[in-house]
Amino acid sequence: MIYYNFIGLHQTLKGKPPAQVAQIDVANGKNKWQELLKKAIL
Repeated sequence: MIYYNFIGLHQTLKGKPPAQVAQIDVANGKNKWQELLKKAIL
């Protein structure tokens, strides 16, 4: 579910993940999993 909403690109959303379309601040670096985990810990 995390991958689907925060990392996975969706064709119907013009190649963006749902979180980005909803304007939720998501990781922009090379390792998105690591950045998401860091935010979850804080």
